Amino acid sequence: MKPENVKTRQDFATYLAALQAEGTSSWENNTLDKFLGALEAYTNDIDGYYKNNKIALDPYKASWRTLADIIEGAKIYE
Repeated sequence: MKPENVKTRQDFATYLAALQAEGTSSWENNTLDKFLGALEAYTNDIDGYYKNNKIALDPYKASWRTLADIIEGAKIYE
């Protein structure tokens, strides 16, 4: 499931299940410390992602989609 399809709590749970099934071997940040560090950094930079990709979401209002976008970004964020 792609983050842009996450709209509800159930969608988010489905998204997380898909990530778990995928595994972390293809992720840049494939250890807990790397992932949590990237998660923090990407949370602080999500507004830049939305601006650069012309996504009309307010990064200051939490949504299930925003959470999925942050997790997706944290997989590869440097």
